[in-house]
Amino acid sequence: MKKAIIFYIILIIFISTPLAGAAEGQAFTINADGYVVFDEANNLIKAQDNVVIKFGTDEIRADKVVANVSKQEIEAVGNVVLIQAEQILEGSKLQYNYQTQEGKFYDAASENEGMYFSGEVINIQDEQLLIEGSGITACQYDDPHYEIKAEEIEVTTEGKIIATGVELWVKGNKLMPLPKYVTHTDKDERKKYAVPEPEIGYNNDDSLYLEVDYDHYINEDLEGHIFAKVARESTDVLELDYLYQPNSDFELDSYLDYNRKFGLGGNIVLNNQFGSTKSRLELQSFFEEDEDDADYKEESTRASWDLKRQGPDLSLRLRRDADDIDQKMDKKLIITDEMGDYYWRVQGSEDSEENYKPEVWLGTKNRKVVGNTKLSTNLKVGQIYEPETNVETIRKQFNLHLDNNQIELSDGLDLYWHSKYSIADYDTEDQYQTYDFNLGSKQDFWGADLNLDYHYFNTAGETPFTFDQLTDPELGERHYISARLRDEWQANEDLAVGWELRGNKSYYELEQDYHNFGMVLSSDYQINEYHNLEAAYRYQIKGDSDNGVAPIERDETEWQNELRLTYKFVTEQKEFPYWDVEINTLYDFAAQEDEDALEELELDFTRQFDCFNVNIGFDLPEQGIDFGVDLKY
Repeated sequence: MKKAIIFYIILIIFISTPLAGAAEGQAFTINADGYVVFDEANNLIKAQDNVVIKFGTDEIRADKVVANVSKQEIEAVGNVVLIQAEQILEGSKLQYNYQTQEGKFYDAASENEGMYFSGEVINIQDEQLLIEGSGITACQYDDPHYEIKAEEIEVTTEGKIIATGVELWVKGNKLMPLPKYVTHTDKDERKKYAVPEPEIGYNNDDSLYLEVDYDHYINEDLEGHIFAKVARESTDVLELDYLYQPNSDFELDSYLDYNRKFGLGGNIVLNNQFGSTKSRLELQSFFEEDEDDADYKEESTRASWDLKRQGPDLSLRLRRDADDIDQKMDKKLIITDEMGDYYWRVQGSEDSEENYKPEVWLGTKNRKVVGNTKLSTNLKVGQIYEPETNVETIRKQFNLHLDNNQIELSDGLDLYWHSKYSIADYDTEDQYQTYDFNLGSKQDFWGADLNLDYHYFNTAGETPFTFDQLTDPELGERHYISARLRDEWQANEDLAVGWELRGNKSYYELEQDYHNFGMVLSSDYQINEYHNLEAAYRYQIKGDSDNGVAPIERDETEWQNELRLTYKFVTEQKEFPYWDVEINTLYDFAAQEDEDALEELELDFTRQFDCFNVNIGFDLPEQGIDFGVDLKY
């Protein structure tokens, strides 16, 4: 017959930081199938056979239990299970203080979100786990495919798992030592941490290549990411990205990029705070490439220093193209301050594309005037020198910007608009004006989403500076009219269909026009439990009244007539291992005679195991193949 005894323990120990569940007036109950006795002389409770102790939200189960009421300690032996919130620990022996919720678990194991822990000793302290002589794996079997063995594993209150003295074991054999290993109990957070992930492949550009990705955790203050690639034909690459943040007032973010073809580049950002003053120092060195010229390389360096404090903010920015050793360093100094919706700014620069000597701004930004309409305006006065045109003169410029992105006319009909106007006077007796107006609507049209948009640009007068010009002076006035109608339809629980119609018409000052019209049809069909088919067809035509080319390069669009199909196949997922197959193809009906109409044909085969997967992929048009093994941490 099951026997039970209930003891109400009044907790009178005051601690500076109470732990969850350790509240005053907490009671616990002991139930057992064998016996429960109270040793009054020694203030001990003894229980045996399927013992269950409950106190608050915590619970202990064991074959045999001795509870010391005076010391508020419990010793449990045999098939011990400790349940604390969502954490479940199992082991052979437990020594536990139910007041502080701290203790030691021997020959213990635990599972959390697919991660399996084991250890000779698991220390429970400060709501964290510290595991000695430990192992960790994602494998579900007693004989795991792989296991991370460590001298010590710490599981923090945030769910981060930190292992030190680490070795990677595969099928009972030690494979390699590792740096400090970090993962997470949360599956989404777990993706940020890893052991090194290798990938081997072959394609036309690289020939044979090897890639390694590694999220490198050093400690709570310093962690980063390493990417390395070695290729037989193309360039080798090494990327190091690290963040050091010992406290909220100091942060050092560094990124180094070594490319065998171009050299070493990267950037360093230092953010720190002294009292009310915030400082940001950034150093950059980078390369500019040209898609049309494989040998093109231009190296540039930049530096900026921003100070934000009570009162005016200070910013110093420097830049130089490293390839031109005779070029002087671009220098720009900006001082600015805000007073509610108003602000002022003084800027000066030297050896730049435009040099301010100096320039003063006065203005307001995003000031509500009527309803949701916002006003931004400023007045700029300064002497400017432009080296490209060798012009130096005083410019007085006024800018006005009004916008409202939320005008609800009725249920399902919204309007938006903005208007920008700028006028500049120069001591060269030139005057230059720019106009920018946009009006659009978003509405529900028979269940579909309809967007109509009109955009107008124009200029008047002349400016002596090229950087002031809105576009080519001969193309000053432009009208853009566009419409888009789209909808998504869930035919049934297995089939989703989407479609979109769109069109754009542009008019230019020299009686030129340009247009493009297109449509998109898409579907996602879950054929059955194992098969899925996605299809997307895109069609777009373009043209104008002259030669089919837009007068402005950025307005140019491409003729499209293509079909993309994606087929996915997954075998029975209830038991490991299983297959995950994806075939992706893109056929271009608009391809020229000398081009391959089959732009993409990618085959991806993945063998999913409980704690890892093996992947092999083929890219047939590019004659590429890659192979990789991913551990599920």
